[in-house]
Amino acid sequence: MRKATLGVAACLTLAVPLAPREAPAPLVRLAPASTGSLKQAFSAPPDTTFCKANFGFACYQPAQLRKAYNLDPLLTTGLDGTGRTIVIIDAFGSPTIEEDLRQFDQAFGLPDPPSLQIIQPAGPVPPYPQDPAGVSDRLGWAGETTLDVEWSHVFAPG
Repeated sequence: MRKATLGVAACLTLAVPLAPREAPAPLVRLAPASTGSLKQAFSAPPDTTFCKANFGFACYQPAQLRKAYNLDPLLTTGLDGTGRTIVIIDAFGSPTIEEDLRQFDQAFGLPDPPSLQIIQPAGPVPPYPQDPAGVSDRLGWAGETTLDVEWSHVFAPG
């Protein structure tokens, strides 16, 4: 009986067509977390209350995260990243990262970084095209790059 069952299973398996199948379309399009959040500029950084009321999520300022992670005692004793290098690797990069960091630091009263070295093995990040087609991925990654650089500077301002 066992041989008969295996024989039927083998026949049924071989009867299934072996035609190539197309890969299913992805259900979601991958994008960096910051995509879509770069639509509005403010004269001053919005606070958490404003963001929750207008966007449905919290916006955090450097002082809030330094407090949440209890970083001020470290920073006041000189453990502020001085003499250390932070390496950030991001796809695409940002053509405006230097100005973004300058404005962020100015808005939150942070000191200028001791240095900002941008290494671009594939060549400089091109400016944003005037034609919006295909720019959303680059804008998203530029936002992600900016987020990474700015918040690294918050946690290691020296």
